[in-house]
Amino acid sequence: MTKGAGFLFACLSVVAGLGQTNPAVIWTERMSDQFLASMAVSPDGTTVATGVGDRTIKFLRVSDGASLRTIPLLESAVSVAFSPDGTLLASCGSSSLQAWLRLWRVSDGTLLRSILTASDVSGNRLPLAFSPDGVQVAAVVNRTNVGLWRVSDGTPVRALRGSNGGSINSIAFSPDGARVAVASGIRGQDVGVHVVRVADGTLEHSIVPDNDYGVEQATFSPDSTLLAVRPFGYSSFKGNVEIRRVSDGGLSRTFLMKGDAVAFSPDGAALVTTWFDSIRGRAVVEFWRVSDLALVAAYDDLPWVGGRFGPVAYVPAGNRVLLGGNVTMTIDMNTSSRGTLTMIRAPVFFTGTTTIADGSGEIRWTGGAGPYQVQVRHDWSNPWSNVGTPVNGNSAVVPATAPETYYRVVVPEGF
Repeated sequence: MTKGAGFLFACLSVVAGLGQTNPAVIWTERMSDQFLASMAVSPDGTTVATGVGDRTIKFLRVSDGASLRTIPLLESAVSVAFSPDGTLLASCGSSSLQAWLRLWRVSDGTLLRSILTASDVSGNRLPLAFSPDGVQVAAVVNRTNVGLWRVSDGTPVRALRGSNGGSINSIAFSPDGARVAVASGIRGQDVGVHVVRVADGTLEHSIVPDNDYGVEQATFSPDSTLLAVRPFGYSSFKGNVEIRRVSDGGLSRTFLMKGDAVAFSPDGAALVTTWFDSIRGRAVVEFWRVSDLALVAAYDDLPWVGGRFGPVAYVPAGNRVLLGGNVTMTIDMNTSSRGTLTMIRAPVFFTGTTTIADGSGEIRWTGGAGPYQVQVRHDWSNPWSNVGTPVNGNSAVVPATAPETYYRVVVPEGF
């Protein structure tokens, strides 16, 4: 079977059925005997940066996991983020309860600027985020607020509403640059997501989920209209991931699931979630269709049996997903966290069809920009053959066919 097969369906005059194939593990790399704290993918999809508990930032090539560069730090980089143009990397970590925001030049690893953002950071996860235009960077300031700094010279711009006594767990700019979502709270302290207007720092509204532990992550959809709200997991507690409207914080939809990390696909049609099943001792990856929150794929046989997931991220092309893993292991009677990074091929799955007047049909799928190859065969004894050339995007027109004709979409070799 062609590598990276996405979905399979039978065509009469339009689509009649749907199948699903498993994603391939493309590569796995061991990062360190310490935990993998953070991860970011460059905007062009070629490089991944990781903050590791051994006080380093490691750069790897996305295509094969090869090591590109290691930067030593004075503190562990609990958050890392690429600038929108990919030329800078921001990191944030703490040493002696002081939080430092550092800006690095990606091309050679040169430290360009260090900014002391807070002097008492106990309880905070020190998230950070670049504005979509790359002009500003946001990080925790004064422990319970979010500060904006000008990237060009490190000048403070303004403080935004943060957390009223709770920890700040994540910061996210909306892709349109208009808002910042601040996730906060643990054990009942300022539980929620605060949606703040960037232009003047005004709090638009707060989202309070149905749990007492707080929100660990809030992630915008690519069109800036939805927020995926992931509750804080404490002990055996795991709450529902909620999809909220950005405009008013109203609940768009919710579903029973457990989440250690959540990410939207680049086209906004899919949501990937990871969690650890402590009963079976397996780490689970699940892919959901955003339109109706149908579970389209779930995998629990990836390389983290007995371990936990760290961060998760789609590669911008959309047909690959990076999974951070923290595997607890025993070495000479000492317990250590082994940080791993694994690239898997994301499932490409059916999202809709349209019948065209001449009897042909347009098929649509999710998975990012591509390229993708549509293939056809007329019965199960015949090999697959290509329909046209590879396409970029998420749709293709296929001709009118007789019964027992099957189409599928695959990722061409090398992508």
